[in-house]
Amino acid sequence: LPLLGLATHLPGLSEAAGRAPANFHLVFNLVMALLFLPWLTPLARLLERCLPEALTADTGAPLYLDPALLRKPSLAIAAAAREVMRMADVAEGMLVDVAAVFRRGGRNEAEAIHRTDDVLDALNRSIKLYLTALPANALTDNERRRCDQVLYAATTLEQVGDIIGNNLARRAGKLVRRQQAISPDGWQDMEPIFQRVIGNVRLTAAVFMSGEKRALRTLMDEKEALEALE
Repeated sequence: LPLLGLATHLPGLSEAAGRAPANFHLVFNLVMALLFLPWLTPLARLLERCLPEALTADTGAPLYLDPALLRKPSLAIAAAAREVMRMADVAEGMLVDVAAVFRRGGRNEAEAIHRTDDVLDALNRSIKLYLTALPANALTDNERRRCDQVLYAATTLEQVGDIIGNNLARRAGKLVRRQQAISPDGWQDMEPIFQRVIGNVRLTAAVFMSGEKRALRTLMDEKEALEALE
């Protein structure tokens, strides 16, 4: 504000009135960028200290397990199924990330994948506790069957996370620590397996939600194709 009077005499601001505001806006933004860009890193550190909870948000906390729905078992089971879909998304992301570590390396990335497995563990526990709170004698046969499917899917995805986090990610991290890498020819053989498995996770999630038998047949065929690639 104290410099506004001087700013009116800057070159380009004394031209036609239509261009003066645009010229001033451009100069002002450039000056602000030059003045404050060097301070962004210290500011980020300050915010991390002031807002630690923002860095340690519980990503394993359930989003859809509303206790109020327990009075309506069909809705509660549907909510648990939505959490299972979240687990499928997390597992798919872990697969994508571990494939990238095998391909490009990255020790921190491998450790982050291992930590992500905790999210699947937490969601699996939450889903089990939620569904076991349902009154068993109030469930219809179809609801009981769907409840078993949801529990089985959650357990299976948690096991998938263990394989990725405790096996694949650790092996990828070991390669990084030893400064070793899979050869381009070797990766050319492995990449199709990763891509098919990632696609199968998506297909499995679709089958889980829809129960489409044709898609299930496709999934079984994929199992045989993967065994052949292996």
